[in-house]
Amino acid sequence: FKTHLSFEPIIAFWENLAKSGSEEEIAFAEAILAEVNQVPAFRKPIKDAMPFVEKHRKLVDKLMSALFPKALEFNEIKAATPPFVFDPIFATHRFQKITEFNGGCLGNPSNLDPSLVHFAKFIHACRSLLAKFYNRDIPLETPFIFSMKDPDTDLDVHYKMTINGDFIDINLTGELKELSEADIDYMLDNIIDVDLWKKNLPPENFEINGFVISTLVNVTHNEVLSQLKNNLLESHALLSEEQFHKIRRNVRSLFKIPDLRVGIGVFDDSLGITNFGHWCWRDLVCKARIKNIGQEFKGSIYQKVLETDSVVVENMDNLKSPTGIEKAIQETKVKSLIVAPLKYDDQVIGYLELGSSQPKALNSITMTRVKDILPLFSVAIQRSVEERSNRIDAVIMEKFTAIHSSVAWRFQDAAENFMKAKESGNAEVEMEPIVFDQVYPLYGMA
Repeated sequence: FKTHLSFEPIIAFWENLAKSGSEEEIAFAEAILAEVNQVPAFRKPIKDAMPFVEKHRKLVDKLMSALFPKALEFNEIKAATPPFVFDPIFATHRFQKITEFNGGCLGNPSNLDPSLVHFAKFIHACRSLLAKFYNRDIPLETPFIFSMKDPDTDLDVHYKMTINGDFIDINLTGELKELSEADIDYMLDNIIDVDLWKKNLPPENFEINGFVISTLVNVTHNEVLSQLKNNLLESHALLSEEQFHKIRRNVRSLFKIPDLRVGIGVFDDSLGITNFGHWCWRDLVCKARIKNIGQEFKGSIYQKVLETDSVVVENMDNLKSPTGIEKAIQETKVKSLIVAPLKYDDQVIGYLELGSSQPKALNSITMTRVKDILPLFSVAIQRSVEERSNRIDAVIMEKFTAIHSSVAWRFQDAAENFMKAKESGNAEVEMEPIVFDQVYPLYGMA
């Protein structure tokens, strides 16, 4: 479609205000219109938008003052752009701050394949033509989600763009083709058939002038929850360091804490905590910091989580009689901490831990949002435990013959050690010999 920037729709607004506004509004509108009349180009479609706007920046700002109140420029994320072009001719201070931090532009919507962006614009233009010339209003919404970095925290933020097309004029420049209700229904049934749409609504017969108001609305919470769900559903989500890095980034964006540390672990009936150190990059502390995990577990935060419910510590320095585990966490400079149980089939199977170097960054209010993500982590950790168990069984089947159930535990330990060595990069590792000293098989009548 032929599209041009045009100020005619906003000029029409000021002309109406000059006729029907209050005394002060009339005076202000007449002053603006007097300046517009000195530059006749303002009343014509503008081909080279940005050079024209920069040349007449002061007058453009005055025209846009009706749509962009000065008092909201540090709060609203809003911009005016030519039709179907994400290139602002006017923007609020906050919009400019965000886009400048992200390379000076919005980029492509993160929720659409780049090849679909052009198609989405085309269909929305056709929708406007059907509404104006054929009196057929088609409910069609294609959300544009833009993923960027927050200039204050450098965390991922996600914005949904809402578009106001009140200041768009669509002009007929050629012959208007007759379309019946059946024709339009057939077009809608074949909405991806671009050739059909171009045949019935030839783009060369129309001209779209004006500008649109685009507003960015923060939808980070919903988007991050969706991404977190998808990342946790990935195979080996908690066993892959790369995948866990994505998950940690999701959680940091969700809670808006740049230094947030994320840990996850499994509870075991004998020691209290397993994988405490094996998944070292996923725990707030590593096994090497604690002399006796089983002993230090008693009376610790983690025992409370296993036996009761979530624990919120707003300042680790205020803990009375900390255990070895809690002292190890303090050594990592974690000041505020949340540890929450992960349940599967009403059984506590593990824990999620969040830590920040800032006291009170994690608190009881934060805990209300933690509850939103606990079910996602619970399913993921149960699946990870099952995946790891299956891998251990596979190693045993590959390395050994049939094993009696009474000694299966020893072979599982050996397979676990073998897998750990493999994962740490030891490609030449061999399975350890399994010997039971002073144990004798008994045959026959026994």
